[in-house]
Amino acid sequence: MINENMTLALEYPDPMMTDKNVLTLLNETPDFTVSAELVIEPLAPLSIVTRMPGKYYRSDDVPTPAMLYGLLENALGWHISREHRADVLKTLAKRFKTAATVSNSGFQPLLQYHVQFDPIISRTTPFRYSDYWARLARTKGLESANGSREYSAELIPLMNEVEFCKTLPKGAEKTTLTDGGGVKILNDVRRGDKVNVSGLHEFLPHYYLAPATREYIEPDANYSVVVRTSRVVASLLERFLNDPTSPLYLGSNDGWVEAIWIQR
Repeated sequence: MINENMTLALEYPDPMMTDKNVLTLLNETPDFTVSAELVIEPLAPLSIVTRMPGKYYRSDDVPTPAMLYGLLENALGWHISREHRADVLKTLAKRFKTAATVSNSGFQPLLQYHVQFDPIISRTTPFRYSDYWARLARTKGLESANGSREYSAELIPLMNEVEFCKTLPKGAEKTTLTDGGGVKILNDVRRGDKVNVSGLHEFLPHYYLAPATREYIEPDANYSVVVRTSRVVASLLERFLNDPTSPLYLGSNDGWVEAIWIQR
C-alpha cells in the first residue's frame, strides 16, 4: 500500500487533485472495464520523436503511449517531479507486481497502471519537413556562455568586450572565454585576459541553446485512440479534458493539440 505520509508536491486548488486523493486513486486495484475514444486534433505541426537522436530528430507518424499518458497527466495538472514519481511507482510496482515503464526520455507516467491504450493505427499520410529547433542542453563548458541569449546584467560588459575583441586585427590583445585556466573572478578581468567560464556560472542560465534539425509532420486527419480504464478514472479524465489544467501537446511542447473524450 502507498504510505499515507507520501507526498507528490502537487500545487493545485481543485479538491480532487490533493496528494491524498491522487495517491488513493493510484492505489486502487486496476480496472479496465470502461472504454472510451480519445480524439486528438493537431493544432500545430508535430514532432513525435521517440528515439534519442544524434544530430537529427526524426518524427514518427503516431504518438507513443508515454506521450498519451503525458497528455492526460497535463490535463489533470499532475506536474510532479521525477523523484516523486519514482517513489510512487516503486510502491505501485511492488503492490501490483509489475515493473513500471519509463520512456526513452525518462518520463515515468503515473497513470500506467490504470489506463491502457489500444494500438494506434495510422490513417494519415502526413506532410513532412525539417526545421531548426532550439534544443536546451546543460554543460559547464564554453557552450554555457556562448549558447546563452539571456544572462545576468553583471555579465553584459564582459560579453560586449568579448564580442568587440572578435573585431580586432590579428595580433591585438583580446579578451576571450576559456574552459581551462584563466581568470575566474569577474571583477579581475582586464583587456587581453582569458576568462574561465567556471567563474561565470552564477550569472548564466542552467541551460544553453543548441540549434538542432528536427523533423515535423502535419497530419491530414485526427488521431483516434481507444482507452481502457475504470469508471472513476474515466470520469476524471473526461472532466479535465473538457477543461484542461495545462495546454495539451504531443511530442515537443510546441506541438499543441485539442483532445476530446468520447465515452463508449
